[in-house]
Amino acid sequence: MYKVNWKTLVLIIITIFILNNLADAQKSSEPIITKKVGYSKTRDKQLDEAIRKWNGADGTDEIRYHFNKVDLNGDGNLDAVVSVLQQSSCGTGGCPMLVFKSAGKDYELVTEMSVSRPPIIVLPTKTKGWNDLVMFVSGGGIKPYYSLLKFDGRSYPENPTVAPKLPKGSKIKGVEYLSGIETYDTGFLLK
Repeated sequence: MYKVNWKTLVLIIITIFILNNLADAQKSSEPIITKKVGYSKTRDKQLDEAIRKWNGADGTDEIRYHFNKVDLNGDGNLDAVVSVLQQSSCGTGGCPMLVFKSAGKDYELVTEMSVSRPPIIVLPTKTKGWNDLVMFVSGGGIKPYYSLLKFDGRSYPENPTVAPKLPKGSKIKGVEYLSGIETYDTGFLLK
């Protein structure tokens, strides 16, 4: 009998959906990437604590994550965008993406996006003081597209599939964060 590694299985499923839907996505509007920024290679203990707090720390699921920092609200402090792999939270549409606001030495959760996948594209345009975001949406049988996420004064949309699509023919430009994630094994293991 074979032992199934759930991380590998989730990665294979996500990869299949991405590859199957990439050709369709090329037909829709895509953002123009002006710069690609990978993920942090240095652990942030305060961010670890914020992710533990979000998770409820029941200890039953292993959590791996990638993150990077960017000032999303123009206050001069670096906020965090976090892509999480957790068996109980992932599906065909992706895994959670968390946005944390820098709060001194700590982080406050601003948004948990339920079905998303890296990368996340940060636009120079702002809504209610926060940068607009773009995410690629696919999986679960939907036709893939790029979703435009705007801050509503409290958070970003929790489900990118209900946010509006990028307008056809748009020439939206942005910086891609969490670029180059090929496997979650490269991410940090939350202990």
